[in-house]
Amino acid sequence: LILRLEFSALPGTFPTIASKIVKRGPYKSKREMYDKLDSDEERARLRAYDSSLKISPRDSGIMQFKNSQICKYECKGGGSAYQNDQMKQIQQQRRY
Repeated sequence: LILRLEFSALPGTFPTIASKIVKRGPYKSKREMYDKLDSDEERARLRAYDSSLKISPRDSGIMQFKNSQICKYECKGGGSAYQNDQMKQIQQQRRY
């Protein structure tokens, strides 16, 4: 599971490609993820970061956050200090 905002670190993928990936997931493989994109141009942009992408099972903690009232309010209208802190923690945890 990935949060759309995490794609902001990958130039050329945020917000359009990121939104499609998040809305059309979850995925069992990278191939399935690439197949869900609408054009070869989108696939090429995303493939530039292929080595940084990892498909893994859904994390219950992230799902709980995404389904919470906090995220329903905060995640829609841009960043907040709380959301930015949560994103940094998630990104750091995924690096290891």
